[in-house]
Amino acid sequence: SAHIAGLGQARVFIPDADGNWHQPVPLYTTRLATLLGAPDPVRTATAAVAAVDVALVVLIADVVSGNLLLAVAAGLMLAIAPGHVQLGRSAAESVFAVPFVLAWCLAIFRFVRRQDVTTAVWIGAILGLGVFSAPIGPITMTAIYITCWWTVLFAVLPLGVEIPDRVPDGQATSAPSNPRLAWKAGLATVIAAVFWGVVWWLVTYDPFGFDLIGRE
Repeated sequence: SAHIAGLGQARVFIPDADGNWHQPVPLYTTRLATLLGAPDPVRTATAAVAAVDVALVVLIADVVSGNLLLAVAAGLMLAIAPGHVQLGRSAAESVFAVPFVLAWCLAIFRFVRRQDVTTAVWIGAILGLGVFSAPIGPITMTAIYITCWWTVLFAVLPLGVEIPDRVPDGQATSAPSNPRLAWKAGLATVIAAVFWGVVWWLVTYDPFGFDLIGRE
């Protein structure tokens, strides 16, 4: 990451001396630490990411529990966890994917509470931005897509549910007569895939010339 200290042009992806391309989030964060005069910009950047992780855990716990004291306790537990401290000092690019995962979880929980379109848009945006966070970003975000699929599936399960008037012996009274699981699984697949289809199109065809930014 040290080679970006003299970066003079803004780029979406940054090549190193060996011709390998790197995601922008870790490199620009390190660049910012360099401009701020940090003695070890790379470790300073990852330490800042670790601090952001703690703050996001506090917000998530507050949304889930509704208890600020429990939320702060959850953040403190993460802050003093040896593994978290070690990763925060590791200067590894993979650390930069974690805040996007946590931010996505926070947006999911808030969407469940509020059911508003703005939060749903944020869910998709966070997933997309996470791809630019680390070399493992695409793998991580694909795993999150699977989680998103299950989340959407549980959200659409109540659609069209009809409870029979007469329930046979031995059957739960809440069991639907026609759950339509195949249709709902397909709907969840489509909803979860729409955003990724847009991202794939942008990355594959680059209609706005993002790949050329800063190369001239």
